[in-house]
Amino acid sequence: MTTSDDDSWKLVRLKELTRDIPNVNPSRSPKVLFSYIDISSIDSRTFSIVEPKRVRGSDAPSRARRPAENGD
Repeated sequence: MTTSDDDSWKLVRLKELTRDIPNVNPSRSPKVLFSYIDISSIDSRTFSIVEPKRVRGSDAPSRARRPAENGD
């Protein structure tokens, strides 16, 4: 990025542009099916989610904690 006298860019803290998404613990809902996105779920050319895994909370990996929403 180059700098100029144009003040159309505003300096803000990152937290002003994002929202906090709390972690979840699928093991607390052992019978519920969750979509789990691991590295094999991502297409390496388009970087899009192509095949999320469907796992029960009791079978979810311990690293499955961050929820994802459409558009993430």
